[in-house]
Amino acid sequence: GHAGPWKSSFDLKQNLMLAAICGPPVNWLRPMRDTIFINDLSCQAIIGVLPEERTAPQPLNISLEIETDSTLAAFNADLEQTIDYAYVALEVEELAINAEAHLLETLAENIAKCILVNPKAIAVTVSLDKPNAIPGAQTVGVRIYRER
Repeated sequence: GHAGPWKSSFDLKQNLMLAAICGPPVNWLRPMRDTIFINDLSCQAIIGVLPEERTAPQPLNISLEIETDSTLAAFNADLEQTIDYAYVALEVEELAINAEAHLLETLAENIAKCILVNPKAIAVTVSLDKPNAIPGAQTVGVRIYRER
């Protein structure tokens, strides 16, 4: 694997100098579990099983927590080595609007599958909520966790 700036253990002086500047070396053999998140992405979508839910779009909030390893992206300051949350937001919103799903659970599963197509995504938590869907509740929804 790629050892980054860290030299072999034979170059102790340089490793110690790098550790003093950068912190201890990262375990490059095991992926880190960093999180990229999007909270309350709002859109209007047809979602639900009731006849009135099938005719007009209603408010839908989407939140994502995507587990990834952002070590190389951070080290190299390179967007290509991480997950682009702006792109994810556009894709997920388009999926939600076009799906016209009957159940939040179905839409959540499809969003999770869409996210996990990216090999940089280790796992994802998808939360969907419908504001004012039932009287007396601010919101109702579903939250799922999926990993590859």
